Amino acid sequence: MANFKINISRENLSEYVSRQLEFYFPDGIKNKKIIYKQLVEVLDRVEQCFTKINLKYYLQNKTAHFDYLNTDHYAVLLYLLSHLLWKNGCDIKLRKKFIT
Repeated sequence: MANFKINISRENLSEYVSRQLEFYFPDGIKNKKIIYKQLVEVLDRVEQCFTKINLKYYLQNKTAHFDYLNTDHYAVLLYLLSHLLWKNGCDIKLRKKFIT
């Protein structure tokens, strides 16, 4: 990810997504470790997508940018994360939280 800028660490991003899930689904299940493991591949895919979008909030000076506070960016991340969780056969309860 040499030409990819992200304004939050992978650790903090997994914490952010996990806390959001815990807020909306207060079932006591912690998913941070699973999400953290998937983020490497998800962020690689985000980079691949954003390098093809020639708009200032996605690509600047041939460098893709991800901002977790940009709702378009975050929606893409959540979609790709939910797809990867399904593809990898992760816990069904976790996968359902993304489509509810």
